[in-house]
Amino acid sequence: MPNLSRAILSLACFITIGAVIMLFLVRPGTAEFVITVAAAVIGVGIGAVAVGLHILTNRNAAKHRSSRLEEEK
Repeated sequence: MPNLSRAILSLACFITIGAVIMLFLVRPGTAEFVITVAAAVIGVGIGAVAVGLHILTNRNAAKHRSSRLEEEK
């Protein structure tokens, strides 16, 4: 799972950075500007979901490891 979350986070960073760069190159009020803002928001959203899933999966794995270690004692 860590490789999947890393790949999703990389994709989100790629989308977000590209969209932020494009914000300075397109004119406000145009369709390109709206699409660029939407891409930036989507990229940030995907990144937040990827980080959240990574934290949740690591937390659950750590709990599982600690309970397994307690059982072995």
